[in-house]
Amino acid sequence: MSLKNAAQASRAAVGIVVKVSHDESNFDEMKILVELRPKNGQEYLPPLLNVMILDEEGTAVMEAKAKNDNKKIELQFSASAGDNFSVKIVLDDVNVIEILLYKLILF
Repeated sequence: MSLKNAAQASRAAVGIVVKVSHDESNFDEMKILVELRPKNGQEYLPPLLNVMILDEEGTAVMEAKAKNDNKKIELQFSASAGDNFSVKIVLDDVNVIEILLYKLILF
């Protein structure tokens, strides 16, 4: 990582939103939307930002990478009650955050 990239990465701030709703066509399924947006007045997500949806074994089942002009990243998927997943966020080959281990429970 160059000094310029390291300085940019240290100032990078990313907000994450997870929205969960019932699938109207199949009440046993949940729709999940994971959204990343820039924070702290930044217009774009940091380049080289990578977000992955991991299954319960830690295998990436979905992935998206930011480019120079991404204002947000959205990953949408479905899951059933009892499914486990996590969201992993990586910036420039450095694991920045690994969060959100969910076990979906239907009410």
